Amino acid sequence: MPLDKRDIPLVVLEALENYSKRSSDLFQIVNNDDALLRFEDMSDNPKHFFQFKDFKNTNNNQLLTISFKPRNSTDPTAYSTSVEVSKIEPHFKNWISLLERYKKSKFLDDPILRQYEAEFYQEFEIIDSDADTNSYPFQTQLWLDKYIDNTLKKLDINYPKNLPEINSIKADLEDLRETQTELTKKKVLEKLSRIFAKARKFGLKLLKEIYLEAQKELIKQLISGKIDLP
Repeated sequence: MPLDKRDIPLVVLEALENYSKRSSDLFQIVNNDDALLRFEDMSDNPKHFFQFKDFKNTNNNQLLTISFKPRNSTDPTAYSTSVEVSKIEPHFKNWISLLERYKKSKFLDDPILRQYEAEFYQEFEIIDSDADTNSYPFQTQLWLDKYIDNTLKKLDINYPKNLPEINSIKADLEDLRETQTELTKKKVLEKLSRIFAKARKFGLKLLKEIYLEAQKELIKQLISGKIDLP
């Protein structure tokens, strides 16, 4: 049964609400039944997280149990501790600082994939003032859902099921389909750019199948906002 907010101490509830409003290109909020609130890094395969596990009252002090990974710059493992509500912020800021340092490091990154991803995002980038805060309207989300469904069918028909590159693209498409209603416009375009970058690296044939044929429609739907659903 979902936790009722009326069962949570107000100081804890207000703190969680404050953190739930945080946004960044470094992390995203994900649903997790084992946590009150959970953040994960924005990679294809998230490994870093910061979560609020539970709360308790000790000596009239409200404590939140937090878990995060990495622990610090010398220890990449996960760590858990109970902290007074008013003293959580330094832990969260330190975690963000570690994410920033990981992002800045280009060691072991794929430079070609990074280049392709940047090129696609530059083409799609929108200047809407709400791109960092609002999601796409309902009709655009319906269109994107249909586009993803059609693309997945093409991949199933035209490519073997045991190709890791294709499976990676399919996993990204599935993830976008499941999470798009929780994402800002900017995050949606970042995920699409990543998908098209992977397709381009795999080969131009695949890129043509999932991107070039839909390019004009994608731009119309996701950038200009003009909806044309059948």
